[in-house]
Amino acid sequence: MNREVMKQLILESLSRKLGDGYSLSIHRVLKTNQTLDGLAILRKGENTAATIYLDSYYKELENITALESVTDTILHDYFHTAPLPKDFDAASVSDFTWAKDRLQVRLINRHLNTELLKDVPHLPFLDDFAAVVYCLIGGSEGMNAGFLVHDSHMKCL
Repeated sequence: MNREVMKQLILESLSRKLGDGYSLSIHRVLKTNQTLDGLAILRKGENTAATIYLDSYYKELENITALESVTDTILHDYFHTAPLPKDFDAASVSDFTWAKDRLQVRLINRHLNTELLKDVPHLPFLDDFAAVVYCLIGGSEGMNAGFLVHDSHMKCL
């Protein structure tokens, strides 16, 4: 079974299980050192979507794990991720006063992330690294919610 078929089966199964109260989509996400398929699950009435990366679930399906078992695991992971703070408003990320105390600098491999760095403000560091900025939104129990700052975020400020 190829990945396009797996994506469609996962979306159909999750749509049945979650019902009309959710919107689902799968999109390619450039992450540090890799590109992944991200499943966005948006609950109606909310303005932020959780993203669950599907690559490990594809491996389960390739190993003949039942689709129902895989989608049950995805739902378990979704419902057990660290929730964003109740008062979080996605529009606040464009407010520098709100964001400035949540910013962190991280080093990533410049050579493994050339595509990602085309859309991310960064500074070269030594020969192999780039310093990038993350914004930490919240989290609990060792899990954090946040995002890599992209050029599009800079235009909002």
